[in-house]
Amino acid sequence: LQVMYGHGGPAISAPRGGRAHIMHSDDGGETWSKPETLVDTEGDDRHATVIELDDGTLLGTFATWPWRSAARKDVTKGSGYMLSDDGGQTWSEPVSPPGFPEARPAGFGNGSAIQLADRKVMWVMNVDLEAKPETAAIGIYLSSDRGKTFELVSIICADHDISEPSVAELADGRLVLITRDQGEICFSDDAGRTWSDLVSPGVRMFDPHLLMMPNGILACFHGSVQCHDLRVILSADGGYTWHGPDEHYGYSIDPGVYGYSHAALLPDGTAVVVYNDSGGHRGADARSGAIWAQHVKVSDAADGIEILPAPGSPAADDRPFMDVECGTPFSERWPKKFK
Repeated sequence: LQVMYGHGGPAISAPRGGRAHIMHSDDGGETWSKPETLVDTEGDDRHATVIELDDGTLLGTFATWPWRSAARKDVTKGSGYMLSDDGGQTWSEPVSPPGFPEARPAGFGNGSAIQLADRKVMWVMNVDLEAKPETAAIGIYLSSDRGKTFELVSIICADHDISEPSVAELADGRLVLITRDQGEICFSDDAGRTWSDLVSPGVRMFDPHLLMMPNGILACFHGSVQCHDLRVILSADGGYTWHGPDEHYGYSIDPGVYGYSHAALLPDGTAVVVYNDSGGHRGADARSGAIWAQHVKVSDAADGIEILPAPGSPAADDRPFMDVECGTPFSERWPKKFK
């Protein structure tokens, strides 16, 4: 297992903003190596993720955001990617996906790129439109050479905020994409070159991550806008309808955290979900910052989840864990932690 993550901070003296770290585990996540700096550009590097391609190559992606105290004022938002052919020991220099006259990569390709059944690699991210700077847009990038180069194949536009996109490939080859913050979804049946209209399932979210489970259930791990925690909604029909304990929010994974996460499949068909303890917005957050992991099993009927024992999880140290009612104050969810 490998974890890549962005390390930001509150309003402190940090001329280069955040940086991306990497850690390794050789025992399924029970122990981890010390964090090592993976990339540290002039901007605030965040949303770092990694996938292993079919030939063993690792593809790492990240977003860069202008840092308010950056020493260089010409730092702009954007995206970058790196490759490793030795299991993450060494990496290529960061490269930005190509810009085009009509669109410029603008960061927040939320979550890792994915490798499709035809071995092409798809990466989705926000883009800025030169002719329509007020229009929210998501760029769909494809690579036919295992991440060495990417091309922009389509753009999804909206007259309202859409950001932090995530994409998944369904069993029949169709693609499904979801965005922040209305949880709007669209579909493509031509490898991402055209997309259906955006439709919201009624679940507001940030940082959504789509994961196609081996049992055919599509899971969307996300931070809940309504509940202010980490949750997941489930779909048994490829994203057309979704299930949770309520029509407006999903099943609770951890009711006492910020909600930014990333999920990955394990060989047994379950998922490991790695997530931030806090948003790092205050000094207290930075002093008590942590990264947690949960081991999650998704129901075959898309009607719930089971939290399995995992290092650091509530199930592992006998803490009570339940699907906390949405809206419960943090002080009532975890009184000791709140104090």
